[in-house]
Amino acid sequence: MSLFQLKFYHIVDSSDRVSGSTNNFIINIPMPNDNEYNRIILNSAIIPKSFYLIRDGYNTFILKEGVNLWTVSIPIGNYTLTEFTTQIQALLDDHTFIQFTYVMTFSKRLGKFTWSISNNSGVQPSFIFTTNVFEPMGFDKNTTNTAVGNVLTSTNIINLNPNEMIYVCSDLVNNSENQILEAIPMSNIPDYSYQYYQNTSTHTIKELTNNRNQTFTFQIKDSFHRLLDLNGKNIVFTICCHKEHNTDELIRENILINNAEKLGGVKPVNLDESSYSIGFS
Repeated sequence: MSLFQLKFYHIVDSSDRVSGSTNNFIINIPMPNDNEYNRIILNSAIIPKSFYLIRDGYNTFILKEGVNLWTVSIPIGNYTLTEFTTQIQALLDDHTFIQFTYVMTFSKRLGKFTWSISNNSGVQPSFIFTTNVFEPMGFDKNTTNTAVGNVLTSTNIINLNPNEMIYVCSDLVNNSENQILEAIPMSNIPDYSYQYYQNTSTHTIKELTNNRNQTFTFQIKDSFHRLLDLNGKNIVFTICCHKEHNTDELIRENILINNAEKLGGVKPVNLDESSYSIGFS
């Protein structure tokens, strides 16, 4: 068990940054110089869902037709199902090297895309993905997906909301992979709106890396640990730094004090556990 004492709250607003951008910024936090904080938790947050489904720098896949390879770049932005289907269909029509004909359809029953290919002389095209745009098209990352019998169907149900979670990372955090301070759910949040998040779990308490600094870095990332472009919108959240005591140790110390007072009549300034008996009267 543990007990929190010496709490320090601070509102982190990316608009108050001393440098950086809304998704990767340095900010001053006036930590008391004599503090003994050793834990940190993100209490609440206001997160703009201003990032795009298709993001700059992560918007390409490879179209392979025989020995021919083409990089297909999907325009950045958000898409409805109809808009995305129309866009991919147009890109395939524009990028086919030897005038393959692609017909792209969506099955509501299966939640998957299917591409029917003709005018291809028996050559089976492939879609090749790394860590970009595979989810919206219904495939796995780092895969090559080849048509069979002139048909290619998504491996998985498509996902037009791939950033179900975003991660607030900071050098305030110690002993945490990728310095993750908090994971915040973003599912069912409409595009261009806000997620109002309230932390209700003590399981998200993290070890504070340094309680003497005054300047700290914060980053907003996706599940691949890539910076998530908030397109100029600011993020605001509240952190709480505190000192964590082990309650077993506090109880033990209280017993020592009580016994010392009984033995000597006064509360000792410095306790030496070996000098006193431990027990209840």
